[in-house]
Amino acid sequence: MTRIFKEAVKLLTAVVLGLVYMWFLLSFTWSLDDMSVGEKIMGVAYIFLMMPIYSGIKRLLRLS
Repeated sequence: MTRIFKEAVKLLTAVVLGLVYMWFLLSFTWSLDDMSVGEKIMGVAYIFLMMPIYSGIKRLLRLS
């Protein structure tokens, strides 16, 4: 039962991080001119750091 719970938490974490990624990606394509410099920097940093964030969350919650 704990294995199913751990897999569900990993899937939920991946979905949430993926949704944030999609939000940044769609923001870049639709309204790049309306975004501030800070939002652009955060978006690019998030895109590069998404997988290390996921790995860190898995390690922190001891899911791997």
